[in-house]
Amino acid sequence: DCNFKMKQAVIGNGVDTNIFHPDKKIDQNAFTIVYVGRLDVEKNLPILINALHLLHSEKKLGHIRCIFVG
Repeated sequence: DCNFKMKQAVIGNGVDTNIFHPDKKIDQNAFTIVYVGRLDVEKNLPILINALHLLHSEKKLGHIRCIFVG
């Protein structure tokens, strides 16, 4: 049984949307793949890049955008 009250506060995401906003030039209809992980040799990212190339060259997908976060 606690004898103190927890104070609560709402903290926004801290992003000033007047400064940071999505780029209007980006094709919003592009197929997007996001990789989140280490950018290490053992992750074998060339396989992902080759797969995207094959999908694009065989016309399986139109515009493709791949975002790497690592």
